[in-house]
Amino acid sequence: MTHTLTELESQFVSWHNTLTKLSEEKENLFRVLNNNKNQNHLFYGCGSSYNLALSFSYLWNCLHKTHSFALPASEVILFPEIINNLSPTMVVPISRSGETSETILATDKLHSKGLKSLGITCNSSSTLAKITSTAITTSFIEEKSVVETVIFSALYLTGLFYILFLSEKEALFKKIFLLPENGKFFYQKTRDTIIKTTEKDYKQVFILGSGPYYGIARDSCLKIMEMSLLPTNAFNFLEFRHGPIASVGKDSLIIALLSSSNRSPETQVINEVKKYGADTLVLDIDAYRLPEAESSLMNIPDMIRSIIYAPPIQLFACLYALKRGLNPDHPPHLERVVNYDYIEPQIGVENGIKNI
Repeated sequence: MTHTLTELESQFVSWHNTLTKLSEEKENLFRVLNNNKNQNHLFYGCGSSYNLALSFSYLWNCLHKTHSFALPASEVILFPEIINNLSPTMVVPISRSGETSETILATDKLHSKGLKSLGITCNSSSTLAKITSTAITTSFIEEKSVVETVIFSALYLTGLFYILFLSEKEALFKKIFLLPENGKFFYQKTRDTIIKTTEKDYKQVFILGSGPYYGIARDSCLKIMEMSLLPTNAFNFLEFRHGPIASVGKDSLIIALLSSSNRSPETQVINEVKKYGADTLVLDIDAYRLPEAESSLMNIPDMIRSIIYAPPIQLFACLYALKRGLNPDHPPHLERVVNYDYIEPQIGVENGIKNI
């Protein structure tokens, strides 16, 4: 068994441990971070961390009176003028290793503007943890694979905890503790379907997810590309009809992350792609319920339960890679930490316009 398969299948223990550890530290976190709820937030990172930033920004804007936005760390470096216009007062860099060069450099640049920072990382001794004003770390979670699975989920839950805790919506905050049990339950219920789906050969995959599911759709797309090298794209449900649907055919797989609140329009898109011959893998949280009514996913709103769709697609990516004779633990051209030697723009060139 590969490291990736072992890690993704056992990750629900880490979900529980992450939430337990954060709960033990929440009073200290509240004292340090309570004022953050009044700040405009910029969430940023690279790769999976950028997808986390998209999810966090969406959730923050749903639950807080202040606003937030998400950017790749490289955009902060290369096009810093957007920061001046959007005026964040709190920046949140995200990095598994805490050593991603673009994220570190972006943080340094934002610090030079006098901005405070909150780092989210799994490495408490990392550069990011040391240079940020405050850091929330989950160093007790380890991952051997190059591709993020268990750590992606742990970082997601860390950001979810932070945003919900500061929202002071106690009833909603309590529901995140239902995620580990329900996540494992949903994974077990869908595992056989995922395995069967990998038996067919596909030329392309599309992952559809809207609202709080879009960040997860994007990262699921990344996991399939990284591990199996299968061309994959992510779209909002209805946006898929505006162009991308033209390439759908019998060699296409559509993975749909169904929501609870917008099932009708999402189902219409699913039925439409079926008419063009595409296979569909519909992930529907509401189709499965734990026996205990109070623990049911039916009681968890869309905005905080999207992470439950990540493990089944991680499994698809891993198994499809193995089917193609690939090593999901070490995809080609990838390293655990991506370093980038940044070169300052040439004098006389600013924002893509050469001064003459």
